[in-house]
Amino acid sequence: MTMTPSLPDQSDMSLTAQDLDDLRDFIRVQVAAGYAPLAVIVDEAVDAFSDSLPAAAVREAAQSLADAALAAHLAEQATWPETTDCDRLDAAFAALEADGIVARQHFTCCGACGVTQILDEMDRVAKDGRPVRGYTFFHIQDTEHAVDGDGLYLSYGARDGSKEAAIAIGHEVVAALRAQGLQPDWNGRHSHRIGLHIVWRRRR
Repeated sequence: MTMTPSLPDQSDMSLTAQDLDDLRDFIRVQVAAGYAPLAVIVDEAVDAFSDSLPAAAVREAAQSLADAALAAHLAEQATWPETTDCDRLDAAFAALEADGIVARQHFTCCGACGVTQILDEMDRVAKDGRPVRGYTFFHIQDTEHAVDGDGLYLSYGARDGSKEAAIAIGHEVVAALRAQGLQPDWNGRHSHRIGLHIVWRRRR
């Protein structure tokens, strides 16, 4: 019989009900995102909340909440279809990568950091001897919005930095997503990111 992890005694942990709700929601999103191991999620929760709360209390609460969130996620996961939108996204990104477009998921904290660091990523891939024509990525905040049902937005660009080549890369990204049965939304303008209607179900 599966046991539900017990939650910490709030009075012993020096955390208010609101503290626990905020911590629970943070952990829920990270577990559902599906990228970080549970131990890393707990560490990130401690980093995020211990500025204003006792670190030991946060860690104990975070571990219990993470165990509960993972158990709930795995139970829901068992009901998912064989192929999820996240599986389709993985396949589209793999196809783009094979075709010279560096494709990264959950990449850096925000768009500004992503645009800077993807240049280094393209250089690294090129040094490995693989052809690189451009890139696409979504960052951690994008993932969190997608988990909460707000859709996903993809950045894109060309290695040569030109607007015309970037738009061409954008069209290739859209085509790769559609080839996997996803529904991207983009007006073809360089100033607009590629939107993606997605039900976020990433297996752990």
